[in-house]
Amino acid sequence: MTESGSEKNDEAANASATPPPADPAHTGGLSGELFPKTPATLPGTVVDISTLASRPMEDLSTEQLLRAAPRMNVGECVVPALGGIPLLGKLGQGGMGAVYYGVHPRLHLEVAVKVLAPQLSFQSPQAVERFFREARTAARVKSPHLVAVLDVNEDQGLYFLVMEFIRGISAGGYLKQMKAQGSPGMPEAMALDICSAAVKGLAAAHEEGIIHRDIKPDNILIPLSKDGSALRFNESKLADLGLARGEQADQGLTNWWNRHGSAWRTGLTMRWNRLSRGQVR
Repeated sequence: MTESGSEKNDEAANASATPPPADPAHTGGLSGELFPKTPATLPGTVVDISTLASRPMEDLSTEQLLRAAPRMNVGECVVPALGGIPLLGKLGQGGMGAVYYGVHPRLHLEVAVKVLAPQLSFQSPQAVERFFREARTAARVKSPHLVAVLDVNEDQGLYFLVMEFIRGISAGGYLKQMKAQGSPGMPEAMALDICSAAVKGLAAAHEEGIIHRDIKPDNILIPLSKDGSALRFNESKLADLGLARGEQADQGLTNWWNRHGSAWRTGLTMRWNRLSRGQVR
């Protein structure tokens, strides 16, 4: 074999050992770069919100709290949105702000979004700091008897907390329904199921050094079964853990218990008794 022939064979062997350029279609669009310049569209991110919502859409155009919120299109409607989550209804309002019903378009999940009143964030930066701190505190506690915290964020100057949405009714609302129907109160076994579930949620919070500070029937949610046919009293969940306080705060769990433990135990026993008689408001 000639020298030139040998060189040609070596070149052919090297060429066959060198892999061809990567096809972007088979490498997730990386094409040799660490990240693609234009991110790929994630499958399933475009979704018909109406197929996920279990509640009818409400007109929130007059909600003063949401005046600064961005808008987005849901079907033929324009609705307020926070963090890309369209807000479709109002669940309640209190001194610290309001809670809205929404559907997370990326997680395909119904959520409750608590929005901090703007005057609180304007007047007290400490309120915003506490809002974020207590959201993180609530998020680290895991229990089937606590409403889960999914996110905390800010959008256009509005601070908000994203929570698990519970299809069902609060213990306070259910009690009012029973009284409106002429019942003197809730059956004892039913009341005990609700309170037992709430106490399990409290125990999970206490294991993380967290106290709740606002236990009441309106903050205990009774979920519906998956088919929506019945309430699951023994699966009740304690809500508003965002009002909790950790041991690192100015009044730790140990000091608080030493000061108020006896009164708290007495108060909880009284609430159980009054709940079963329909006297708790």
